[in-house]
Amino acid sequence: MTVKPFREDTGFAEFDKPPEGEDLVAIELNSNTGLITIEEGTLHGTEIRLEVRYKKSFLGATHPSVFLSAKRSFRLLAEDLLEERVVLENALGDRRKWLKRYRKTFDYLKDF
Repeated sequence: MTVKPFREDTGFAEFDKPPEGEDLVAIELNSNTGLITIEEGTLHGTEIRLEVRYKKSFLGATHPSVFLSAKRSFRLLAEDLLEERVVLENALGDRRKWLKRYRKTFDYLKDF
């Protein structure tokens, strides 16, 4: 057990968890391209749905790499298979969608 603010079994911090209703989640991302985003969403069983609520680019808001809106969902298809779906809209109105699947090959909590 560590003194870190998150749960060891899930890797998530738990603050002000509602006694009923949907579980709320948030992710903060900082990239080496100068983009900072905060995504907020909900947890529905084995699916997490996220939407970007805040973004800041050090290249400027009108830079072509900065998007207007982004939504992601992660769904656990099996114990070792995770699916990610992304919808991204840029400043020109173009929408890009993609699907990724991740397979767990190592469980650091059990195999370490």
